[in-house]
Parts: sequence; C-alpha cells; structure tokens
Amino acid sequence: MKYSYNILALLFVSVSAMAAPPEKFMPAQGGETEVWRLTNDPAARNWSNYQNTDAWSPDGRFICYEHHKGQSSAVHLYDFLRERDLDLDPGSQPRWANDHNWLFYLRPAKNSSGPDLIKYDCDSGKKMLLCRGVTGIGETDAEDTWLFGKNGNGILRVPIKEGARPEDISAGGALGSFMLPNPRHPVVMFRGDSRGSDGKDIAYAPTRVWSDLEGNNVVSASPMIQRCHQAWTGDGLYHMHGNSQLRGRRWDQPFPSNLHYISRIFVNDPCVCGRSGRWAIGSGNIGPMPVTDLRSGDGHDFLMGLSWLHDSWTFSYSSGSGLHDNDAKGSPDGTKVVFSSNYDLKEGPVTTVTADLPDKNAAAIPVVSTAGFPDSGLLSIKNEIISYERKTSTSFEGLSREVYDSMPVTGSLLEDYRPRRRAIHIERRDNNTQLDALRPDSIRAHAKNLHFIGKGDIVTSFDVRLIPEDMRDKGNLPAAYTRTGRRGGSADMNSPLIWQRQTDVHVAVIRKPDTPWIEKFGESVELIPGENHYETRGYHIFLDGEQITKKPVSPGETFKFAKTGSYTAAAVEWSGLVSDESNVIVIDAPSELLIRTDKPGDFQWTKERWLIKDVEVSADKGRNVQWALKETVHRYDGVMRQKSYNWGVLFGSVDLNEDGKPVRVQEYRAGILERRRYFTPDDHTLVSMELFAPDGYITESIRYEMLDGKLVEIGHWWFEKGLPVKLIGSEGHTLVSLPGIYTKVGNDWKWAPIGE
Repeated sequence: MKYSYNILALLFVSVSAMAAPPEKFMPAQGGETEVWRLTNDPAARNWSNYQNTDAWSPDGRFICYEHHKGQSSAVHLYDFLRERDLDLDPGSQPRWANDHNWLFYLRPAKNSSGPDLIKYDCDSGKKMLLCRGVTGIGETDAEDTWLFGKNGNGILRVPIKEGARPEDISAGGALGSFMLPNPRHPVVMFRGDSRGSDGKDIAYAPTRVWSDLEGNNVVSASPMIQRCHQAWTGDGLYHMHGNSQLRGRRWDQPFPSNLHYISRIFVNDPCVCGRSGRWAIGSGNIGPMPVTDLRSGDGHDFLMGLSWLHDSWTFSYSSGSGLHDNDAKGSPDGTKVVFSSNYDLKEGPVTTVTADLPDKNAAAIPVVSTAGFPDSGLLSIKNEIISYERKTSTSFEGLSREVYDSMPVTGSLLEDYRPRRRAIHIERRDNNTQLDALRPDSIRAHAKNLHFIGKGDIVTSFDVRLIPEDMRDKGNLPAAYTRTGRRGGSADMNSPLIWQRQTDVHVAVIRKPDTPWIEKFGESVELIPGENHYETRGYHIFLDGEQITKKPVSPGETFKFAKTGSYTAAAVEWSGLVSDESNVIVIDAPSELLIRTDKPGDFQWTKERWLIKDVEVSADKGRNVQWALKETVHRYDGVMRQKSYNWGVLFGSVDLNEDGKPVRVQEYRAGILERRRYFTPDDHTLVSMELFAPDGYITESIRYEMLDGKLVEIGHWWFEKGLPVKLIGSEGHTLVSLPGIYTKVGNDWKWAPIGE
C-alpha cells in the first residue's frame, strides 16, 4: 500500500491546528518503555476510542481522539510527522477506514435531522458530508466500501460517498452495538449480551454474533458462557477472547467451535497490535499492559497504565470503567501502543505491597519503596483511598481507611482481577453473579473481606490523582457527575472525588520498526521493506556506518551509490522511530538502489531447512529417515519453529520466542494434532494444555498455576464438538467468574462449590 499526500492541503486545511511535539520521557514506574504524552489537560477527558476500535490511521501517521470537557466534545487528530494537533470539529466517535486515510465521525447537526456523518480525507484535507441521522458508527469493511452504524431503528451500512443513503440491514438478524467488520474477510461482529427478563445471563445464547456484509446469515460467535472483552486480530484470522489466557476462535468457524489458546499471556481487554496478526495487546487499569507475540505464543508486560477513578459508597464516579479505561491499541506495524491514563506517568510515584494484609486495622502497609511519596498524605490502593501520617523507607504508617467514603472494591474492579483474587472479595450465592452489575448499592450483599490488601497490589498517590486547585472549575466536570435521573443520584459536589484527574492520551514505544533488507538481483540493487512496513515513511542510507541521507528516501524512489563501500539502510516511521541497520551490501562501482514499496514475489523472509542429528540435509532425505527436524529460519530473527518428523510424518512442533526458547509445543499422532501445551520460556513451567480428538475438535482445555511451589489446575474445561459442557475452576468475568464446578444441564449452566 502506498500513500501520497497533498502537503499544501495539510498545511492549509480548514481546521484549527497548533504545534504540539509529544513530551517524551521514561516513566517513574521504571522499566525500558519510553512514553510519549500527546495531551496534558487533567480537567479534560482525552481518549482514543474504546479498546477494540482503532485509533491509528492505516499508515500510522495519525491518531484520532475525542476531547471532552464539561458538556462539550470534539474530534481531534494528532499528526506525528508535523507534530501538530488538529481540532477537526465538535463531535464524537471518530473511526478510521480499513485501508485508506479516511476518518469518519459524527458532528452535531444544525437542525433536528440527527448528527452529520462526516468523512475527512487526511491526504487531501477535505471534508465530506455522507448523510444525516446515523447515531452510532462502527468501522468499515475490508474493502472500504461500507461504513457500518446504527440509528434508533436498527443496524445500518452506509456507502462511502457524498449524499449516501444508509441501508437498514436489521431484517436479517444483525443487532447490538460495536459494529466491527473483520479487517480481511466479509464478516461483521456485533456485541449484544443475551439476558433473560430477570437480568441474568442466558448461558448458551450469544454475547457476540457475526453476519455477512448484508446483515444476513447471522450466527453466534461467542456464547454468554464465554463472555469477555473481544476483538479481531490484525489479519482477521482470529476473533480474540480476553479476561483470561488469550484465546481465539477462527473467523470462519462460528460457535460451537474450537476456542483455542493462542498465547500463554493473560490479557484483560484484548486489542489488535499491528495489521499482520502477529501481535495483540491488552489494557490494564489496575495491572500491567501486556503485548503478546502470537507467532510464538510468548509475550511480556510493557507498562502499567495506572488509570482508575475512585467510587464512593453512594456514587460511581468511574461510570463502571468508562471514564478511566486505558483503551490501549497498537499501531499498524506493532511498534507503538496508544492508550489513556489519568495518572501522571512521568512524575507520579508508584510502588507495590509486599505482604498480604487481611486485617482492616493493620498498623502499616509494607511496600517495596516509599520513594517519591510525601512524608504524609493519601494513598490510592484499588478503589480505596487511605491516609497515612508518616512513612519509613518501606512502609506507610498511621493509617485511616475509606477516606472520602471510598469503596475498597467495585464490580468493575473485580472484573479486572483474576478469579482467585476475586474469590477473596466476593462469594457466589447463586449460579449467575453479575460482576459488572455490582454497584455501590448492591455490592455489600455479595462481598466479603472487602478491606483485604494483597501482596502485589499497586500503590499510587491519591494527591497526584487530583486536578490542580487552579483548574477546579465546575464547568469542567464530566456530564455524568451532574446528570439527573442517574442511578445513585448525582455526585457529591463537596467531595474531592469530583476533582479526580481525567485521562490524557499517551503512546508507549514497545519495539523498533522492522529492519529492511538490501539484495542484488543481477545488475540491480534493491532495498526491500521490512516485514511490517505500513508505517514506514522512508529510509536512511549509511556508508561505512555513517548516515549520508539528510532526509528519508521515499518508497518508489532511487538512490545513487556515488561512492564505493559498505552500505546499509534503516527504516524511518512517520513518527520518527528508526529501525536497526540492514544487512551490509558492498558496492564496488557507481550504481543505483531501488527503494521498493513491497517485497518482490520471489523474496521470502523465512526459509526451511532439514536436519538429521544437527547436520543439514535435503528435504527428500529428511522425509525418508526415522527422525528428522525441519526448522523455519527467519533472515533476522533466526530459528522460529522446529518440526520433528518420523519417517516423513509430522510428530511434533515447537514455536520459539525471540530468545530461541520454546513456548508453544504441539504433538501429533499420525500427523494429526493431539495435544498443545504452552510453557513459560525461562523455567519451562506448564501454563496450559489442550487435548484434541482425531476430528480436530478440542475435547479438554486446562490452565495451570504455580501455588505454594506446586503446579495446580485453575481451570479445566470439557467440550463436545466445540460446545462447553463442564468446567472445574473459573475463567473470564461473568458466568464462570468464580471458582466452582460448572455443568451443562439441559440448556442451562449450573454452579456448585468445589468439594461438595
């Protein structure tokens, strides 16, 4: 894909713009992840879309976000190349096209016909009115032909052209919200939880459905038993399921079907990270944000977002989690993550608790370090605000609990906890406890050990979580705080809780851009873009280790080798990130380098080699011995996968992480997958195991955890051709949210405590 830009249009576009270089820093929490802060207004809610809705333009040059202040909202763009913030219009719900730099959003109409649906072309700087009356929008199909949305009558698809006439496609059964087309295939995902008249989940009814682009052929994509946060992978291959070890259902296999573990990493709110499908990420308000490499199944935590709001016993300032969610999502090449946070990540102190404190009257809170915290003040731990009178180097003392009437835990907070931690705070009194429905007026009926503080709990400064006093204008308060008729009434205008900081938009840099490759083809020399190169602006050229280009050479151009010597190249993103230098090519006569826009058809980033006792042999020989190994080797990354063969029949497969350590191990019987296991790479501890029947269906799925030095099962599923029929343990955050024995009984899903 190649992008062209009308630079004059960008310079003179009829929107308000100001220079706003990102503030780049290493966060106070430590680690190796650089953070860029794009907005810095504690009194405004700046956020870059819901977790599974993209905020990155297809080429990674722009981020969209909403700016909310008081009763008003506006749509903004941030341009990384120009380091400019563009205030496009009053409005909301910015959505990117799949493969073009088109941004869609809703702008308040000047009459009563409903919002204007606007298309903004970043390449030309032109706005277009598509239609009016659409009240909610999703994203576009893979071909950028249709934009999906809704109004009060049902689901719509809007042709992307001026004066468009929206088509109502509800008749085929399409329903719900979050209209998310698959980025590569003609399927649309809709969210619509299935609950009975009593408000409780209907076990085998859908929480997500798929339809075709016409809204027909509606099928269940995920039942309420498997309800969780969900999203597509970047290549559209998997419909990801979060709130557990990351799982995925293939896009063309509706429920009932296999729900595979696709990584060893626990992910709360999963989201795409890169268009290749290789990476996925998770948001983490009360815990770390992970990135997982689906190629090997490995991953790591890259940052703690530290974003939460404190609720009181009488009012939900967080609106569940809607006003403070991290809503993280990765850039097109998976190099960066945009997210929201309401904590000062640059200066705000952070520490963690070092021992369990089950007693509300504990005299002190032991922590790793109190560095950066004032000598006395207010702590933020989970949803509770705790005052302390003094500190040592490793503890806070002189404690007062539930300051400002703050709740220790909320239903929204419990959703983010892993099930064993949930069980500390809540007991299951029936077979259908709705965590997300537990509000201040209902949580006491279900709660136990409310004041339990656990080892590893994150501690931040509540003082830092407040808006500076000179910005405390009631006109800046979120509309949710003053809305009449809201459950629980309006906020306490005399409480400091109304002055909790709102979110700003940040970017975390999680890896370098992919390295290009230089190759001689006969008399010609070509630069081949890195494996992922959607965000590449151009390339710097180096001669004998010294950069000789003043500005990046663009894809499609040529570069003259005026001198002989050793040349390398590095990719440069629109954001300014630079890759490692490429392989070396020696030039011994003046010639030209062609900068390709994509790799040639006969070029591959990987090759396969057969080994017998570590000696490379031909493929024919490898297939005709008792034991042989076939390795997949990447030009830069080295060995990615090893497959073992017995007389030419696949026997086993191991996927290796970037350090060459095994993570995903698969075993075959007569070439048919029989067992899949995930391991931690450093100590080879078993994380999960799936057993397969000869027909390809998963029959059992088991997760493990090390507890007190012993490996134990924490979740054991049984399936019948993709249909869940039993679970011992827990998973996700709804029907199976707490440990127990869950069994299919007719069309219902019954719970019993373990051991009875």
